[in-house]
Order: sequence, then structure tokens, then C-alpha cells
Amino acid sequence: MSDSVAQTRAKLTFEEFLAWDGENQHVEWVDGEVVEMAPVSLR
Repeated sequence: MSDSVAQTRAKLTFEEFLAWDGENQHVEWVDGEVVEMAPVSLR
């Protein structure tokens, strides 16, 4: 898990998640937590 995602493990509101600068990261917001997803591939 990347450092920037690990630092966001505190609960976030959906509005905070939308404002969060998670550019170039494949993450989802689940029950207030940022969860890193598997890398996107063409396969």
C-alpha cells in the first residue's frame, strides 16, 4: 500500500474523500475508509 493511502486510513466523510487529492491512485471509499484497489490492466 502506498504511503499516501496508508496515511488516509482515518475515517473520512464522502465529501472529504471527494476533496482528497488521490490523483493517480486506484482507490475506493468504503464505509469511511480509503481502500487501495488492484492495479488496472488491459488484460
